[in-house]
Amino acid sequence: MSVLRIAWCGPEAAATVHALTQAAFAPYGSLKPPSTALRETVEIVRTDLEQARGLVAHLDELPVAAARTLTLDNHLHLRRLAVHPDYQRRGLATAVMHWVQDQAISLGYEEIRLGARNALPANRALYENLGYRAVMDHGFWTEFRLDLRPYSPNGPQR
Repeated sequence: MSVLRIAWCGPEAAATVHALTQAAFAPYGSLKPPSTALRETVEIVRTDLEQARGLVAHLDELPVAAARTLTLDNHLHLRRLAVHPDYQRRGLATAVMHWVQDQAISLGYEEIRLGARNALPANRALYENLGYRAVMDHGFWTEFRLDLRPYSPNGPQR
C-alpha cells in the first residue's frame, strides 16, 4: 500500500517544486492570459521559497504534488497547487488541501485564500467541494476563501 507524506519545504526543494509545477501547468499553456507559472525558472521558485513556505507531497518516495504559500495578514494564501499529471484524479489535491487546512489551523490562521482560473471548472469545483467560497471575480480568475474559525481549537472539529 502506498503512503502519502506531505511536508513543508524551503528553497532546498526548488527543483522539485519547479518540476512538479511545470508538469502540472503544461496542459494550461493555451489559457488566456497565459499562466506565469510556465515562465518560471528554478531560480524564481527558489527565491519564492526563500520568502515563503512551500510543500511537497511524496507518494512513497516519489514527489507527486507541490504548492506554495504566502502569509498575508491573518490568512494563509495558497499558490500554484500542482499535482503531476500522472497522479491526477486520485484524490491527492484533496489530501494536500486537507493537510494545508490542518497546518493553517495549527499555526493560528483565521482563513485560507487562493485563486482559481475561471476557465478550469474542475479546479474551481475542487475548492468549492472543500468548502471554499468565491469572494471576488477578477475577470479570468476567482478568489476563494475558507474561514478556519469554525475549526479552531475552541470551535467544532471537522
